[in-house]
Amino acid sequence: MIPELQANATVDLAQVAQPAAPQEGATVGLRPFFLAFFGLIFPVFWVVMTLPSMLPFQALQRTKQFLKEDAGALQLFFGKYDKTPDNLNVLRSFAAGFSLPFEVYDPFGERIDFIRLDNRHFILRSFGTDQIQNNLNSAIDIAVVSWGERAADALIYDYPSLPRPDFYPAVMLPGAESPQHQLTAKLFADPVSRSRRLVVRHLKRDGLYMVAPHDGVEEFFWLPSGDRLVYSATGSTRYRDGLFLWNLNTDTVVNLLEKVRAPTLRGVAQGADAYWLALAGVSQKGPVVFFYLRPRHAGGLSPVEFFDKSSIVAIAIPDKGKPRLANYDEFPNAAAMGNTGGSYINRSLLKGRGISLQQDWLELTVKNDLEQLLTSWHDISEEAVGTSLYPYSLWMLSNLYGESATESTNIDKREREVLRSYGTEVARALINYPLAPSYVKGLALFNYEELMAGRSLPYKFVEKKP
Repeated sequence: MIPELQANATVDLAQVAQPAAPQEGATVGLRPFFLAFFGLIFPVFWVVMTLPSMLPFQALQRTKQFLKEDAGALQLFFGKYDKTPDNLNVLRSFAAGFSLPFEVYDPFGERIDFIRLDNRHFILRSFGTDQIQNNLNSAIDIAVVSWGERAADALIYDYPSLPRPDFYPAVMLPGAESPQHQLTAKLFADPVSRSRRLVVRHLKRDGLYMVAPHDGVEEFFWLPSGDRLVYSATGSTRYRDGLFLWNLNTDTVVNLLEKVRAPTLRGVAQGADAYWLALAGVSQKGPVVFFYLRPRHAGGLSPVEFFDKSSIVAIAIPDKGKPRLANYDEFPNAAAMGNTGGSYINRSLLKGRGISLQQDWLELTVKNDLEQLLTSWHDISEEAVGTSLYPYSLWMLSNLYGESATESTNIDKREREVLRSYGTEVARALINYPLAPSYVKGLALFNYEELMAGRSLPYKFVEKKP
């Protein structure tokens, strides 16, 4: 360390430089001082002054090296076990067993962030100098990411001018782009941590990823601006249930159910802390997000009561200003959905084709005969295992089996009982599936109770062929 006294050397030089009467031997006397300053003090002073600018660069280079080494261990782990490690400690133990270089902390002294998205996908990252997740306007975090299949023609939600309440288009969950084609969002479901993580990826700034803070995300919509989205999330042991507005410019999240404290909303929610919440759409004007909301209770959730006008809540989320309940011009007196479920796979508000799973989902129909319908939905269910689409396929199968058991006229009593038992088994599997959205579990429990009691399901999905 340079003694503080050395910093005053320039002052001494200035005093020496003041006009004075020439003195014999003055130049010879200053020569050792100049040699000491330019030979020792100045180089040390230069290093000290430039060190703050050098350290971040060196730290970033070391961070890249650390993540490269950790990713090497991760790749070896995946090659040996064909799955993503449960957490960073498991990966560190594995690396130690093979004497591989491995770092848990980055050069900034913070723990390297590892997020297990599902059995085959992950995010390994360092937050860099600011130690917070990057946003759309900040420097990009250094990360190693396994994302999965990317669509050549991604799905995009086509906003209606006026609200059209419908089933949530679950086919968007494996990936949907923002209206401006700048960003894409994807919901991952992890059976190990029992978490549902919403991840956003920038399509132009390669390497920019953002993860929503809630670990129980269920459904999402991009807002028309393309830099904000809304997502529903319930069932977490760490976070409250709610409908959340995520601003990607600032990486800030607001729970709209807590932000909008209107009498109408309080009347629907009845002061509950746990909800059944299903997104129903977003309209251009406002924009307005509308959704079905009921307080969660013991027992099944009747689709007739849930998908009803009395359960609809509409919140306007202007680009500037506070969220509020939508007015009549923004959300007219919209009718509730009818008693048919055909719109469950309607793609009228979607553009694009998506990845292979999404393409197969959008080709499904409810117009074939019973055997073909059950076969096609069984196939999509098997294809969707491990993805966020899986619980929706199970709910549809439960409905089809239940409807077939009570509505088909060309089968005998024994066949009806077989179909009914299949419907109850699928519904029970969905009830016990930890990654299913809360309201889908509630609907499955309703199916189970109705089918076990020998009653007909109130929703009709199968469309009769002319």
